[in-house]
Amino acid sequence: MTWSSTLAWTLAVEVPIVVALAASRRWAPGRLGLVALAAFGASLMTQPIAWLADRELSLRVAPAPRWIGLETAVTAVEAVVYVVALRLGAGRALAASVVSNAASFGVGLVLQSLARS
Repeated sequence: MTWSSTLAWTLAVEVPIVVALAASRRWAPGRLGLVALAAFGASLMTQPIAWLADRELSLRVAPAPRWIGLETAVTAVEAVVYVVALRLGAGRALAASVVSNAASFGVGLVLQSLARS
């Protein structure tokens, strides 16, 4: 997969999940546009760094620990973005980040598997 395709999939998966979670839990009433913008910006900021780091680390670190480390870092950074941009509490921000990143990681694994078949 290319960087641009992984970015597109990341945004297509994560932004709607963060918005749906915020809407269903009423975490940001009247601010769902801002929620979407924050989720878009957070992914746009972290995905290229994770992509480049993964490519560099792949020469020295096995996939599982590399992915755990990268996804943990991305999840933490995106949670901070949600705390700052949306004024969500840390628990809510972390929940939104964990759920959306787990989903996009899962989609990424499936797409990568299909591309290899």
